[in-house]
Amino acid sequence: MKNIKFMLVAAIFAVFGMVSVNAATPQNLLDWKVADGTCSNNVCDLKLNQKAVQDLEIGAGQVVTLDLNGFEFTNFSDGTSNKGKLSAIWILSGGELTIKDTNSNGTGKVYISGDDTLPAVNNLEGGKLTIEGGIFEARKAGGDAIHNSGELTFTNGTVKTTVDGAWGLVNEGTAVINGGTFDQGNDYSVVLNAKDMTINDGTFNATGAGHNAVVSNVGKSSDAPAKLTVTGGDFNAEDNAKIFSNGLNDEGENSTIAVSGGTFSNELKAEYLADGLVMEQDEDGNFVLVTEPDEPIDDPSNDENNSTTIVNKVLDKTKLDDVPKTGSVYSALSFMKYLR
Repeated sequence: MKNIKFMLVAAIFAVFGMVSVNAATPQNLLDWKVADGTCSNNVCDLKLNQKAVQDLEIGAGQVVTLDLNGFEFTNFSDGTSNKGKLSAIWILSGGELTIKDTNSNGTGKVYISGDDTLPAVNNLEGGKLTIEGGIFEARKAGGDAIHNSGELTFTNGTVKTTVDGAWGLVNEGTAVINGGTFDQGNDYSVVLNAKDMTINDGTFNATGAGHNAVVSNVGKSSDAPAKLTVTGGDFNAEDNAKIFSNGLNDEGENSTIAVSGGTFSNELKAEYLADGLVMEQDEDGNFVLVTEPDEPIDDPSNDENNSTTIVNKVLDKTKLDDVPKTGSVYSALSFMKYLR
């Protein structure tokens, strides 16, 4: 019985050639008994009670919290006649969405099914997306688990790639990562930053053979460079693969990476390190950042042939208290006698 109303409407429209699919609203999820919760004055608090097969749109002015509650959320349409628009979940300009998973098993998952290569979650320019839990998978080449063109805050959850040719998180807006796990199982980077990203914490792993850098920082052009700031996190790459790459083919192109904290399985390029920092290995073999030691300053007193040292040695052999004084000044002649 689930989603019967929605599927019948979609099928009728498809048969008559009017439209291929309609987007679901947060209220629809309640009406179709896919989720429990409330929606009032554009503020919705939703908790899935079964697997959701929908194309969910968060509209302008809507503030929505979606609790996956251990269930899967995937797209209804195949995207063939709505290319470039429909994802499983997308947020329009002026919309706000928070996704979490309060189920103790942590099995809530969002992904694209079928042959669609759109992002599973697509935050459009002007939208606001907060991720507090859930698993977000890129299962199709050319598709992303999460695509952000607006404002993204990622505090917990997992982003993973499972096929070649798929990114995990793509950022073309502003993104702040404060935690979570990012697993790269294949050739493309699990994180691609094309604009402005700050990583404060989280675990970033690359375990597939022949993969690119764990995090790629590539601007759209030399006039629109990418900026990546890393203050913390745990970064692991097998077979001495690169942790970061900067610019197309790792050639910079005005994009910048500034690393001031974190733990790394492999040594980073010195140019990526914030001013005054260098890398050293800890007792576990990981690379960490430490303050660059100051250059040693020559101490003239350590130079046996330094003139000051020679004079001091001479003075040590004299008893200046025995030198006759005239007023408050040592007698030059008497002093010279003591230097013989």
